[in-house]
Amino acid sequence: MAANKDAIRFILGLKIKQLRDAKGLSLKGLSTLSGLSQSYINEIEKGKKYPKVEKLISLAKSLEVSFDNLVSAQLDKKLRPILDFLESDFYKNLPLEMFGIDQYDLYELMSDAPDKFSSFILMMLSLARNYDMNPEEIHRAALRSFIEAHNGSFEDVELAVAQARIRYNLPEKGPITIEKIEKILIEEYKYKIVFATPGKHPLLQTLRSIYTFDRGPILFINKELLETQKLFTIIKEFAFCALNLREEVSETRVDGVKNTFRDVLNDFKSNYFAAALLLNEEVFIEIMQKFFDNQTFSTSSIEEILKELNIGPETFFNRLIQVLPKQFGIDRLFYLKFQTSDVFKGIRRFKITNEIHLNGPHGPQGIRLNEHYCRRWITVSLLDSFCEDDALTDYKLGIQKSKMLESGKEFMCFSVARGPKKPHLPNTCITLGIELNERAREIIKFHKDPRIITKDVSKTCERCPLTDCDERVAPPTIYEKITQVECKDNAVKDLIKEIKSLSN
Repeated sequence: MAANKDAIRFILGLKIKQLRDAKGLSLKGLSTLSGLSQSYINEIEKGKKYPKVEKLISLAKSLEVSFDNLVSAQLDKKLRPILDFLESDFYKNLPLEMFGIDQYDLYELMSDAPDKFSSFILMMLSLARNYDMNPEEIHRAALRSFIEAHNGSFEDVELAVAQARIRYNLPEKGPITIEKIEKILIEEYKYKIVFATPGKHPLLQTLRSIYTFDRGPILFINKELLETQKLFTIIKEFAFCALNLREEVSETRVDGVKNTFRDVLNDFKSNYFAAALLLNEEVFIEIMQKFFDNQTFSTSSIEEILKELNIGPETFFNRLIQVLPKQFGIDRLFYLKFQTSDVFKGIRRFKITNEIHLNGPHGPQGIRLNEHYCRRWITVSLLDSFCEDDALTDYKLGIQKSKMLESGKEFMCFSVARGPKKPHLPNTCITLGIELNERAREIIKFHKDPRIITKDVSKTCERCPLTDCDERVAPPTIYEKITQVECKDNAVKDLIKEIKSLSN
């Protein structure tokens, strides 16, 4: 495996530091022997500099090793995992810069305790291989961490939306139309907009848009989308212009196809921008305050909001995530997106395709879990019932208070299931879950509405301790294993007590 230039610099620095430490030399001592400055040697050891040949010869002589040994990209067995890590797809797809970390920060951590870090790296690579983590999953995991670290709110995007409203005279109240955004893209940014069908290939049926460039920007939009989807899609493209994101992408960009973390992050920012533009923050807060002040709940109240604002349910829930923590002080919540997977041995299976957890993991989680998610969660039960209805274009709303069996925490869960326009595509369900702590109960007045069903829920059937669950579709295998371990631990503790008492 050929090491890249950054890895070669780091390996050289690591070797020099190890050799210097082995000889008990300080930076000053090696500086005196080699004739190089302390600061320069420090830069070499951190992987920031690669000396010229004459300086390498001087360092090799001072450290009493051959020139070939010093400049070789080979590491001993203990440290080899570090080089494997630096050359791995796992490392190459880590978006360090998004978290204020650069490669030199990582190099410094490695060089401080290389043996320990090497063991840690072996574990990380083993986990990545065992769980078959591909780059897209690494990117999505990084994005979730990025969103959670910012508590779901991004002031720079909110500011860009406010500036766009002023610059293009976009209404703060009332609907924003496709025609208005189309005109801005055509006149301001010289776009050509094409509404057409994506073709007959099944894999193209979920395609929303394609951006490409041919003597100017061209945007293709699937004309079979719902009107709310078309509007959201064209605003997302407007976001790429308003946020200056077009310069960061290639000449062709397919909606839903993300090859790098930058693609994933830009897609998130454009989604955020679109939701914020469609739902002015002050107007949305006022509407939601009235909604939460109701003493009773009905799904029709959400339907009325969606109709009034001319938006889809997913945009509504996404905007809630953005404003609840900052404007309402409700910051313990989760967002889940499920879709139908397949039917195995007569049992319909579901999978999580997106999840966000603010201030700790809540509710079901685990995109890669090959288990049966608890049917008591409204997300799953609503999606299951929706599939039975054979509805292809309408959506179904639901609400539930879900009490976690493991933690005892209770969540107010708002869900919407909807079907695609094509029969062979999966149905989806999204849920916004709000932990009913003291603050949430103060804000959400209808949490006492007796018509809202409360259910004890677990993560998956395999992890559930309930013995009288009618919705169970798989045995509690994982729970039983955990229980067996706990019983064994308690038995060992009792035995130790008995041994101690006999010895007395």
